[in-house]
Amino acid sequence: MIFLKLLFLSSTGFLIWRFNQKILKYLSVLLLLELTACFLLLALTGYQFFIVLLPIISSYFFAGLLSKDEGLIDKLNIWFLILVCQVILIGESLSLLTAINGHSYLAATILIFLVSFFTVKDKKQSALDDWAQFKEYKSKLIILLKENQLLSFFMAVFLISLIWRIFLILYVPPNSWDAMTYHLSRVAYWLQNGSIKHFFTHYWGQAVNAPNTEFLYLWMMVGSKLDRFCGFVQFSCYLLSGTLLFICLRRYLKTAIAASLFIVLIWYSFPLMVAQSTSTQNDHVVAYFIMFSLVYFLLRKESLNKRLALSATALAVSAGVKITFVFYLLPFALILFIFFLKDKISLRKIFFWALVFLTAFLLLSSYNYILNYLDYGNFLSSRQGVHNHSIESISFKGFSSTLAKHLFNLITNQSGLRFYLGNFAYDYCRFIAATGENLFNKFNIPANMPGVSSLTW
Repeated sequence: MIFLKLLFLSSTGFLIWRFNQKILKYLSVLLLLELTACFLLLALTGYQFFIVLLPIISSYFFAGLLSKDEGLIDKLNIWFLILVCQVILIGESLSLLTAINGHSYLAATILIFLVSFFTVKDKKQSALDDWAQFKEYKSKLIILLKENQLLSFFMAVFLISLIWRIFLILYVPPNSWDAMTYHLSRVAYWLQNGSIKHFFTHYWGQAVNAPNTEFLYLWMMVGSKLDRFCGFVQFSCYLLSGTLLFICLRRYLKTAIAASLFIVLIWYSFPLMVAQSTSTQNDHVVAYFIMFSLVYFLLRKESLNKRLALSATALAVSAGVKITFVFYLLPFALILFIFFLKDKISLRKIFFWALVFLTAFLLLSSYNYILNYLDYGNFLSSRQGVHNHSIESISFKGFSSTLAKHLFNLITNQSGLRFYLGNFAYDYCRFIAATGENLFNKFNIPANMPGVSSLTW
């Protein structure tokens, strides 16, 4: 059986290697047909189709204003950032009005579309320039693939993987644990109640967790009346993260184009990346915006503040996707500090970046944090949520990380001072008890020695 599998894989690989150009053409046509089928399925949903279509078009118009001097790949990422910001602002505004429903979404998207249509000039010329750039990139890629057989082979495998995963998104329900108990279930409640205000739930994460990814799922579900297309949110971030990596390799690290494409294809092939690319979770989303922030900070132009503003906005969006974005703050602060010491960025630019970040955070990511504080007296979560995220380890690592958590909560939650002091005292006693017990065992001190029992937990 193993021999037959190896024979099948080797023969398939040989065929792709030998006829790579024809296979790449057929695979590209098949992928295009599959995307066309997605468009038609969405169009059959009725007027809700325009709820999805109009923000995409208006974001493209707005992206033209911010990407006049940028390449097509840059414009693609800027367009997606604007689209996400637009969807979040629409969701927040309708939630404040308790008007999350199809008709309100349609009215909001039509309004923004009209503003973009009459505000942005040279839309036709911008589209023609983008099409010209696309054809230029396509011709260069075809030449590169003809010259590099191995790259063609990996590209064919990647296209097959894309076709299969789009099929999975469309025809396999998003039935993972996270989807059913958290991401999509909270969206269903929002649709029923017209607001994202907190609600009673047996799983506290539905109410307290950052909602920006769920705003995107909400937009897709309102626009299609189904959860069929929700998988494209993470799938889009998965694909766009590769374009950011390519930009960084080519412009910042000065890597050759063939080597850059190989690295991107390897990046796309990591098992965790593939496994989550069709799910309705939020890890690809938060990773993409953190990556966006770093890449556009590294590629900033000293004469312009645009890329710094994009970098800060992307990080602010990630703050409303998942609280794990905080793990990125310390490394980013170190990068800012090192660049400042080496005179690669001025203090004025750092203040500008920080100001844009704070403004974007207040507009795009603070909504649910404020709700948490009003309802639970804590910006991050309810008491149950804080307890469930506590680290029970009694090692030095566990104690030190728990200490940092308690110090943060003491700052952000004055009303829960006694609760957090009690938790800290509990963790402290466990740490001291475990340390003492290890010392006694190491030096063979009897456990029944007077005073030892008071240290055990």
